Amino acid sequence: MAKRSAENKTRPFRKLALEAAPELWSFQVFSGLVLLVLSSLLMSLIDLIAESNGTTITSANLKSLFLSWRLPALLGTCFLLVSVFVIFEILAQVHLSHDILRGERVSVWRELKKALPDIRRFWNLSGIGLFVFVFLAVPLTGIGFGISLTESFHIPNFISTAILHTPFYLIGIIALYIYLIITGILWLFVFHAVLIDGMSPAAGKKHSARLIKEHWKELLKHFLQFLLVFVLAYAAFYAVFHLLPESLLIRAGAELPKGYELPAGPLFSAQALSPEEKSILAYRILSVMYVLFNNYLSALFFIFAAAYFMLFVTREYLALTRGSITDYPPRPKKTGYVLKAAAFFGIILLLVPASFLLGNEYSAIFVRKEPVRIVAHRCGGSLAPENSMEGIAQAISLGLYGSETDIQRTKDGAYIINHDETFKRLCGVSKAPADMNLAEIKTLTIRDGMGEAQVPVLSDMLDAIKGKETLFIELKGKTADKKMADDVVRMVREKDCVENVVLISLKYDVIEYAEDTYPEFETGILVYAGLGHVTRLHCDILIMEEEMASVDRIDAIKGAGKKAIAWTVNTKEGMEKYFDSDVDAIITDEVALALQTQEELAGRTDLEVIEAGVDAAIDRAVRIDDFIPIAEIQEIQEKTSP
Repeated sequence: MAKRSAENKTRPFRKLALEAAPELWSFQVFSGLVLLVLSSLLMSLIDLIAESNGTTITSANLKSLFLSWRLPALLGTCFLLVSVFVIFEILAQVHLSHDILRGERVSVWRELKKALPDIRRFWNLSGIGLFVFVFLAVPLTGIGFGISLTESFHIPNFISTAILHTPFYLIGIIALYIYLIITGILWLFVFHAVLIDGMSPAAGKKHSARLIKEHWKELLKHFLQFLLVFVLAYAAFYAVFHLLPESLLIRAGAELPKGYELPAGPLFSAQALSPEEKSILAYRILSVMYVLFNNYLSALFFIFAAAYFMLFVTREYLALTRGSITDYPPRPKKTGYVLKAAAFFGIILLLVPASFLLGNEYSAIFVRKEPVRIVAHRCGGSLAPENSMEGIAQAISLGLYGSETDIQRTKDGAYIINHDETFKRLCGVSKAPADMNLAEIKTLTIRDGMGEAQVPVLSDMLDAIKGKETLFIELKGKTADKKMADDVVRMVREKDCVENVVLISLKYDVIEYAEDTYPEFETGILVYAGLGHVTRLHCDILIMEEEMASVDRIDAIKGAGKKAIAWTVNTKEGMEKYFDSDVDAIITDEVALALQTQEELAGRTDLEVIEAGVDAAIDRAVRIDDFIPIAEIQEIQEKTSP
């Protein structure tokens, strides 16, 4: 497109972007509310399908899905759910940006009316492949246009740890990431090509790749400029709305006691408080107000950033396909200001009473009465050789709540401790426990960089933990069956350790059998993915992989009278999250870090406690990203589980 004539010149892109700010904000907010309702309905339907046989679908009972009507029903509903997110968060956003750049009037309904029929353009193999890329690859690499449904999706820690320790897998995952990053860059303009120029998804991919390859230097320059503006804007925002008020609050609370427990209901009987207690109450209310306002404004900032990025990319596409664009028509006369202003300031007004209530309920909401328990992964975590008696001794000496270990059956029916399918990694012998007798296994030596140790037998471990800690015994591998459950129960009873043992497994049928047959034993299911409410699983404890253990799932489990445990939590960030949650315990390799983190959290200021508590409260709100697809297969499950 040639440059517009002088009489039609109006304003540069930066002025257009500022003028469009109210429209961008209102579109994001109101379309987000509609999306929230629709997605909640669809996810409820997914839960109903998953629970239609009286239980739910998780990685522990995945086999039951493949031979039932639920598989096509779930796939169809999940595809519809992804389509709804793509319509609202990508297709409608492209139309919104295009209309703004052309000087047309915009609204939520106008853009959705355009986006809804456009979804049919993607009902083909190439379009479905593009949706899969948006669903899985974009959140992994951060390159391209994604959807909030899977924005937090990433490779679970227990799988990534296995990959990092296996050179073949590591090389493969690096190559995959490089491919996905390059593909994400080359496909940047696919949606614009399909929606603006009417191409098919396959043609759009080729068209986008050609544009990127031919103009990459120009595009790189423009993207760096956009990134610079974003960084400077965020730095200014962060300084004004985060650093400055937080520093003032830190100074104001420096002399106040930490974690002081005020009398019940102090807000409505402030006259009964001492001057210091009044100061504590006021400080907590101001701290909550700061955290709520900061979260609200931060959300707005990133909403605008995402909208402006789409506007920027759309401008780049039009410039490359229509010629140089340097000026833009004026925006139509604005309407609906009263409603938009009411929504904007109404949210702010709601934050004020919320601050008073939350600040007043500090102890009940933000302070956990009992500390989260710590369980050493594979006996002692990184304290000693893996799955060794030395690890158990270390865990007991530190006063840990428990240890988790893995048992397998030998060729002659004994029960030994080992995680992998074979002894290759730890002992250098490429044989499975089921292919060796106990005498042969006793000649092996564990060497994993933490020292040397002998392969233990279950009876020795039971002797070591009796009356001292809880042992989470995972019925492991190919020999995990009802016979194993029967044999372990018999051994535990003989050792009089029933109160010190929890039976756990990845195999739901085995744990379901143990729960029904031996009700005096605590039982737990290990799950790393699932659909529906996991509380329907027939066991006492839900042991969820870290990425699956969301706050709302933990709340649901606790509400059902069951226990919730997160595994394998090895980072400080993850520990801080779960130590502030209602989870009963975490399973970790990094025991020393967990103890240190727990001690540090006990010494936090009220402001720091409130910041963590509000983050958890936000997680408890209705979520649109708590959908976890089941993508791993049984082989990976067995090799990389705790």
